Amino acid sequence: MIILLKTYIAQTHRLSSAESIIQEAFIIDSHKNESFINAFSKSKRYPYTPAALDYLKKKTSCFLIEYFSSIYRNLNNSQPVFNKKKLMKYILCTLDKTVDIRLLPSGYHTAHPPKKDKCDYCDDKFSL
Repeated sequence: MIILLKTYIAQTHRLSSAESIIQEAFIIDSHKNESFINAFSKSKRYPYTPAALDYLKKKTSCFLIEYFSSIYRNLNNSQPVFNKKKLMKYILCTLDKTVDIRLLPSGYHTAHPPKKDKCDYCDDKFSL
């Protein structure tokens, strides 16, 4: 332990303390070292104008409205695909994809996958 501590102390640099780092930064700043300024205080211009942000906001809103409308139109159209009474895949109508059950949330990895019209806990039908 003492040998490791002596080795560590021997390997310390003159800039190892916080005070010495701050003092060295003031010295570099006083010389107006260009590489220091470019490395730590380079200002960057924001890539979007307010008009571009407004356009992107509206475009995103339209996309989300259309996407959620598509989900609503496809309610109850997604179907499970069984292979010898074992649930293997789901057909997701909104995405127009067939996905493996391993890609779905963990509720589908149980012996009792979620049901559309029944409670997963007590298996009672939902009342409207």
